[in-house]
Amino acid sequence: MKAWFWLALLASTYCFGQKLDPRQKAVEEGLTTYIPVVGQTKWTIRERMSAYKIPGVSIAVVHQGKLAWAKGYGWADTLRRIPVTPETLFSAGSISKPVAALAALQLVEQGKLALDTPINRYLTSWQIAENEFTRQRPVTLRHLLSHTAGATQHGFWGIQPEDPFPTVVQIVNGDSIAQSRRVDINFLPGSQWRYSGGGVMIAQLAVMDQTKKPYADFVRQTVFIRLGMTHSTFEQPLPARYKDQAAWAYCRQNWFKGKPYVYPQQAAAGLYTTPTDLAKLLIELQRAYQGKSTILSQSIARAMLQPQSYNIFGHSGYSVDRMALDSTDMGLGFFLTQRTDGQSDQYFFHSGQNAGYVSMFIGSVHEGNGVVVMVNENDGTGIINEIVRSIAQVYQWPNVLLKAIEPLPVESNQLAEYEGVYKRNDELIHLTQQGNHLVQKGSTWTMGIDAYPVGSDTIRFTDYVTTGVFLRDTHGKIKACQGVLNGQVIWEMVKVTP
Repeated sequence: MKAWFWLALLASTYCFGQKLDPRQKAVEEGLTTYIPVVGQTKWTIRERMSAYKIPGVSIAVVHQGKLAWAKGYGWADTLRRIPVTPETLFSAGSISKPVAALAALQLVEQGKLALDTPINRYLTSWQIAENEFTRQRPVTLRHLLSHTAGATQHGFWGIQPEDPFPTVVQIVNGDSIAQSRRVDINFLPGSQWRYSGGGVMIAQLAVMDQTKKPYADFVRQTVFIRLGMTHSTFEQPLPARYKDQAAWAYCRQNWFKGKPYVYPQQAAAGLYTTPTDLAKLLIELQRAYQGKSTILSQSIARAMLQPQSYNIFGHSGYSVDRMALDSTDMGLGFFLTQRTDGQSDQYFFHSGQNAGYVSMFIGSVHEGNGVVVMVNENDGTGIINEIVRSIAQVYQWPNVLLKAIEPLPVESNQLAEYEGVYKRNDELIHLTQQGNHLVQKGSTWTMGIDAYPVGSDTIRFTDYVTTGVFLRDTHGKIKACQGVLNGQVIWEMVKVTP
């Protein structure tokens, strides 16, 4: 391991502005697998930073509608030895989108935009081309903010600091300077859900055409100043004055150019901010939803958190932050999730990823809970999920975590029967015995997945909800393992070695 990772673990951590919350230590020492195991040893944040090779982490926790604590861990810049603090800015990726939605809804409230009026009426510098779909139903702001417009261009890769900087019109036109495709409408608006950063860029253009202001200035005046978000900006490229405040980007992939990318697509991906600033927005939305905010209106909050499209991922076991929240709808800017059995609060959330950064924002609609986590490493999703689950456990978010695995004691020679190489589709997967359980690992996986015996020829995995059921041949030998979810076989891997 590189020396700087060890130094990062020894670096000072920062927690400013709040009285120490006694539950903070429990969070820091309470990280577990997706599905916990009874008697399992928990990890610390620092241990997982080392395991995942994460330079820096920043966290803000919301409890009972207030900021409980905020803290930075590790390095914002490993070369210059700048530590992460609660004031360190991170590139927020797609968390830009709900912030952009909130800004656009300010204009709706002022009567300068309307949710259900054709967006072309507000676009003066560019128009959505008429086609067979838009002739039947014009695209509206509601469609764009809920990803139901039929707009193309899922996301944006960013550009290098030395590259020419495109205008928004050049981006939606797909001009070569934009380094992305044209934004088109290729299904009937309002008929289905499909995520589109391109659609959000059309919404940004409508805002700019109506306000006649640079986008970063408009959002600063209508959102950041009003909410006290003093460490947030949509300015791209990031101005030099933020050089010592912003976390550097890190990524171990070959395509990465070794420095923070620039995102001209401001509303879709251009936000720099802190977990603390985003926590202010989270809290104010919770207050506004209850009609208790003096800054945001209840109508805006209710509009953002009202489903526009339902069950967008299907009942496939998808869950935000790898929790028990298995039904996801789409609001205006935010995803909305809850348990299908109705046994949890509704949560609004959005994740974000730009080159070298990953982040997560999640808050409960009614209970005043929430968390924002940001890291400066492209492979940061794993540690973010673990941190969010630890916070949900310590602060007792009702019914959002999956029931822990209760291992069944079995003889070592029985576990040995399951060992071997299996083939699933075109991938070879190894099952090896480790103490009282098995470890599953694919040839391209960074880490293995633990699996514990819970019944006769039956195991449960710590990283996904399917149960593994072993099949035997006519001689009683293990021949395959099937993944079963809700009584249905989801996958099968065939044993290829004895």
